[in-house]
Amino acid sequence: MNYIKYFNLLLVLFFFACGEEKEFMTPKSGDIVLDVNVEEYSLNGKIIGKTNVDISSDDNLLIKPLGDELKRIRQNEFNDAVKKQPAEEIKAKIHLDDNLSYEVFYKALATIGFSGYTSIQYVIGSNFKETYTVNLPERSDSCQLAKNAELFRYLRRFNGTLNLSNEEIWEQRVKEKAMLIECARKYIDLNLFVNQKNNPISYIVGLNETGLTDGTRMHDFNNETDLWKFIEDIRSRVELRDKEDRDKIVLVFNNDAILKKIAPIIKKLTGYGYKIFLAKTGG
Repeated sequence: MNYIKYFNLLLVLFFFACGEEKEFMTPKSGDIVLDVNVEEYSLNGKIIGKTNVDISSDDNLLIKPLGDELKRIRQNEFNDAVKKQPAEEIKAKIHLDDNLSYEVFYKALATIGFSGYTSIQYVIGSNFKETYTVNLPERSDSCQLAKNAELFRYLRRFNGTLNLSNEEIWEQRVKEKAMLIECARKYIDLNLFVNQKNNPISYIVGLNETGLTDGTRMHDFNNETDLWKFIEDIRSRVELRDKEDRDKIVLVFNNDAILKKIAPIIKKLTGYGYKIFLAKTGG
């Protein structure tokens, strides 16, 4: 009798899992579902191309066949839905095989984001219960503009497009310095780089701990236990609790990092309450 109950429980769990998969992989009106495995990738059930040919071995950030298909969909098949729904409300969902690299994942996100979809969810592997939301970078970041201002001026001076007097340049620098001071006061700028090329895997955490413009500190860890202790310490610090970005983190991996090793880190950070912004290195 116990075996029968156990078998019935397994059946319930199996059908529940299948229901979650079907729910996620079935596109609703106007929405899209991208499915990427190690061999090929498909959009709304239609095979678009080969993963190795179109994504892994292509140096471009965007996946051209996917971008072209998204453009066709937006212009043709879903015109009525687009008219009824603002673009930011049309949802995109991505399922990724957990044997894929971070580079493939990032290119898929970038292509969908550049195609105008701002509501993006994804799952990794067969776990359709753990659904994550993609947070796209803000289009206008005054703090980042202030940080890059000197470089932009140099480039404009170099190409002959800078038409400012020394007095005007000085006034700009004063304003930018004031902006940087305000940004340092308001933001932590927390980021985590996971270097899976090292053995053991290394973790580098950067953040502004002092609230000063030169307050960025880098902390290296070679095991997850110490990393999570430090993250918990950051979240417990009274002086950081009022920062406007205390629940935001920029997460960076090597291009060739495998998603099955990435997923637990994303899950852990999500559990802490972080809004994750994914970024990419050059290698």
